[in-house]
Amino acid sequence: MYQIENNQVFYTKPLELRLRLKTAHVQHFQPLKDRTISAELTRTITQYGCWHRLNNLMAKDDRTVWFGNQPVPGADPESFVYYHGGECAWGQDKNQLYCFFDKGRHNIKTIKSKNPASFGFFDFPETIGYLRMYAFDEHHVYHLGQRVRKAHPNAFRPLTKKIYSLDRQLITHSYPSSAYYTSENNLYYHGKPIEGADGYTAHLVSLEKAGQAKYLIAYDQHHFYYEGVPVHPRFQAMFDLIPPPIIAHQNSLAQKAA
Repeated sequence: MYQIENNQVFYTKPLELRLRLKTAHVQHFQPLKDRTISAELTRTITQYGCWHRLNNLMAKDDRTVWFGNQPVPGADPESFVYYHGGECAWGQDKNQLYCFFDKGRHNIKTIKSKNPASFGFFDFPETIGYLRMYAFDEHHVYHLGQRVRKAHPNAFRPLTKKIYSLDRQLITHSYPSSAYYTSENNLYYHGKPIEGADGYTAHLVSLEKAGQAKYLIAYDQHHFYYEGVPVHPRFQAMFDLIPPPIIAHQNSLAQKAA
C-alpha cells in the first residue's frame, strides 16, 4: 500500500516494514490501477481479500515506474499500463512487456517484444477476468512471463476436458482445461511443451468417482499423460483406472495414424 505523508512516499507490504521511496517525485506520484477490471469484479476480488494485490502493487511518477518499493528498470512512465493477473501482474509500455511476482522478494521480469502494442490476454471461456496466467503479443504466447515455445497466438487453445464418471461409466459433461493447451501439433502442460506429444490428436479426460476428481489424464495417438509426463503400460495401477472406452479411443487414434 502506498501512502504520502509530509511530502514523502511510503510503501507498506502487509505484515512487513514500512519503507520510504527516497527518489519518488511526490508531486507526480500516483498508484496504478487496472482499468480493464470492472467495478463489479473489483468488489468480488475485494471480498476474497485480494485488494492489496489488485490496486496497491504498482505506482508511477513522472520519472519512474514502481513495483512495491522497487523502481522498474527501463520502464517508461508516460506509456506504462498495468494489468492485474492473479498469480502475477503484467505491464506494457512503448518499448517492452513486463511480468511481476509478489511472492517473497519482489521479482521483475522484462520481456522483449517486437510489437508491445499488440499485447493482450486470451478470451477463453474458463478464464476469470483477473486470473491471467497466459498473455500474448503479435508473435508469441507467454505463461507467467515465460515464452511458450513454438506456440502461436492464433492457434493457442485450451484442451477440452471431458468428465468421465467411474461410477456411471460415461462422460457426464466437458469444459475447457486450465492445465493442458494445444497450438497446432504441440501439446502443453502449464505452459511447458510435452516432448513428442501430438496436439492434433490430443484429448483430455478427468476421471471422477463419487463426484471427486481422481486423475486428469491426457492422451494422443502415442501415449497417455499424467501431469504432463507420459504414462507407460508398466504402471498397471494407473491403467487399471482408465476406462476401457478411453483406452479403445486411444488405440483407434494410433491405428489411424499407422
